[in-house]
Amino acid sequence: MKYPAAELMGSLNATSLSARWSGTPTSKETYSTRTLHELVAGMNAIEPSTPLDYGRVERDVVARDRAGAHPCSKDLQLMAVRNARRYWPDRLGRVARPHRLLDPAHGPLIAVRLHLLTRKTLGGLETTLDC
Repeated sequence: MKYPAAELMGSLNATSLSARWSGTPTSKETYSTRTLHELVAGMNAIEPSTPLDYGRVERDVVARDRAGAHPCSKDLQLMAVRNARRYWPDRLGRVARPHRLLDPAHGPLIAVRLHLLTRKTLGGLETTLDC
């Protein structure tokens, strides 16, 4: 069974599509605060149907902060950042050094709700883009 792309997109019109794809999240899709507890509570208020567990978020953020502080961390993203910063032109062009996410001296915590688009298959669902 084939589904036209417009049918999959629902009731989105050209205006809402351009707003979604403009790269700028709306105020309903962002949240900023100083503490992790307030951030998770604010994110849960934005999307109450899929609440986040504060303990799990805190555990992941603390683990990332610990990995960032350890010079021999095996986190691939942190390793890539460290290796890129060894290249001297990157050290000149980068504005901020890597730091702990929960460090209050480095500004507020910001959450942004993402709308992901993918070019991968939709799990066997056949679609047609001829609308």
